[in-house]
Amino acid sequence: MYIESVQIQGVRNLEQAVIHPNQKTNIFTGRNASGKTSFLEALHILARSKSFRTHRIRDVINHSEDILTITADIKHEFYKPLKLKIKKGGKTNSLTLNNENIKSVSELAKILPIITITQDSQQIITGSPKQRRHWLDWAMFHVEPKYLLSWKQYFKALRHRNILLKHGERKVEIYRPWEEEMIKLAKNITDQRRSFLKQLATELKQGVEKKTINPVEVIFKQGWPEENDLDVYLCSQREQDQKKGFTRNGPHQADITFQTETADINKVFSRGQIKIFVNQLLITQARVIQEIRKITPIVLIDDYTAELDRENSKHLLEVIKKQENQVFITTTEWEERENDVTLFHVEKGVLS
Repeated sequence: MYIESVQIQGVRNLEQAVIHPNQKTNIFTGRNASGKTSFLEALHILARSKSFRTHRIRDVINHSEDILTITADIKHEFYKPLKLKIKKGGKTNSLTLNNENIKSVSELAKILPIITITQDSQQIITGSPKQRRHWLDWAMFHVEPKYLLSWKQYFKALRHRNILLKHGERKVEIYRPWEEEMIKLAKNITDQRRSFLKQLATELKQGVEKKTINPVEVIFKQGWPEENDLDVYLCSQREQDQKKGFTRNGPHQADITFQTETADINKVFSRGQIKIFVNQLLITQARVIQEIRKITPIVLIDDYTAELDRENSKHLLEVIKKQENQVFITTTEWEERENDVTLFHVEKGVLS
């Protein structure tokens, strides 16, 4: 899958623009605040109906406009040529595919899977377990069609159990229907997560070269002790959960750690090494999605050369170019001469 053309209007400081990108690697250069990241933001909004920079869509709309409009012509593995269009602003919020309304953001994301890599992506390593679960759940949504439904049903049962705990309910039989639902769904969610991470770890080992960073193990923590069945464990922990007023263990408390032979990489890697690893991790994620779903995600990489020396920057580009994905990269400067790369320049909001 790749974007053949994209038209942008009303996005931040970008002038109205139409571009025809390369099917593989596209690099956008320009000074800070020139509008490079705004272009990636527009593609992200097209695929997910929201920005990766702000929760308020009003912040994204050009001050002289009432709405933003982004339109793309897409070549897709499973569909005839697609025209995807999104309008947002004020009371306007429309998503259309070949002039027909798209019912949900999840439907949109399935059609146009995009992986966005920014400085904030490093929080997969440096951030909280909640941030890692968010990344994992989003990845799972793309690789396992039934995952989203199981996830929603699990959290519905979890909310009901938490209400009972908060109100100090003591009758075991009132808990059982919700706990049985949680246990059934927890197995599905955990098995699917474990399978995905196992495949991701295998692919990652093959793709990461020792000359850039040391090999990294992906360690999955399911959210409750490995030696316990969740059924037995929830029962044994019910009294303590009642004191806290919420369910302390389960898939909603899962975590992932990334470790070398000696320690968590968050403790031993430099910021540059973490950036290299996160880029390789998310590029590998795109490859796993492609292998499982037979659809090639589009990859967006913002501020590519920040915190990287020239050697590592060049090596990472070679890793990117080996993939089949269409990639959009922003950077303040680009000195390399690559025949199979399309360069764009952004200055004061003008794309050329």
